Amino acid sequence: MKKLVVNSENPYEITITRDLKIDEYIKTKYGKSKILVITDENLAYIYSEYKNIPHYIINAGESSKDIEVYYKIIKFLSKNNFHRDSILLAFGGGVVGDITGFVASTYLRGIPFVQVPTSLLSMVDSSVGGKTGINTEYGKNLIGSFYNPREVLIDTRYLDTLPEEEFANGLAEVIKTAMIGDRSLVEALMTDQLEDGIENIVEKSLKVKIDIVQKDMRESNLRRILNFGHTIGHGIEKLSDYKIKHGEGVAIGMAMISKAFHKKGLTPKDTLDILVALLEKYSLAKSFEVDKDSLFKAILIDKKTEENYINLVYLENIGMAKIYKAGLDELKDILQIAIDGN
Repeated sequence: MKKLVVNSENPYEITITRDLKIDEYIKTKYGKSKILVITDENLAYIYSEYKNIPHYIINAGESSKDIEVYYKIIKFLSKNNFHRDSILLAFGGGVVGDITGFVASTYLRGIPFVQVPTSLLSMVDSSVGGKTGINTEYGKNLIGSFYNPREVLIDTRYLDTLPEEEFANGLAEVIKTAMIGDRSLVEALMTDQLEDGIENIVEKSLKVKIDIVQKDMRESNLRRILNFGHTIGHGIEKLSDYKIKHGEGVAIGMAMISKAFHKKGLTPKDTLDILVALLEKYSLAKSFEVDKDSLFKAILIDKKTEENYINLVYLENIGMAKIYKAGLDELKDILQIAIDGN
């Protein structure tokens, strides 16, 4: 068992283990509180850990990060007399964690919640850092808050039943984290240390993110480097009507933006080659058929645009990411290079 601490606003602990016995842990630590488990339909019938705890089940997938789903949960909490000392437990992937965190941050002006991520993507990314949110028809996470969980409980046993596609989806975020902040993690991924040391991979990924989040909780500057691949990736997710999942979108976004910045002379060829090699090694997509104008419009709606420019993240080297402020006309040129790939 490994413990990590996030020393940002309202510090919290992350537990990484292989056999936590979460049901017993929750009863022992939070048994005096009124608890509601929020999970999705795919998970609710697989695991029995929470069979004696009240559940609220949402549909699986991005469509559940919706204002109507959010309000239905709020009504359920109100109707069933959940109060400020009650605990919400997010049991699932990033969608479950995002909407549960947003509900917790707004119901009664804030109640505690615990993250129990079950996918690799949520273990290494969305469960840590305090970002919560829901989508609108115009884009991802346009309504949200920064709100830390009471704690994060990671049990890597849940990865054993994860479909191969979903595991790869999470690896995109692991690769992103490695490329922006940890050369040793890049080497571990390149030398097949993944399956034998998944706890170590999760720990290494989290340490990079924790270090960044502790310095910049509210994404005023440094934390923006965690958006490497996300600006284009979010645009592609939206254009695909979310048929392309988040990890795949990020993988495509990393490859496309890195090709563009290599062309601009800012990302070295060996850095680009290693990124591409990692994406290929783990069967992640590197491109998406799209026209510049459609992608440009999708990106302009994204939350990372600021008036007449947008912050793009590129790799100056392995383990070293930089922020580039691109004017909107320049963004069009960068997107064209990224789409052309040469």
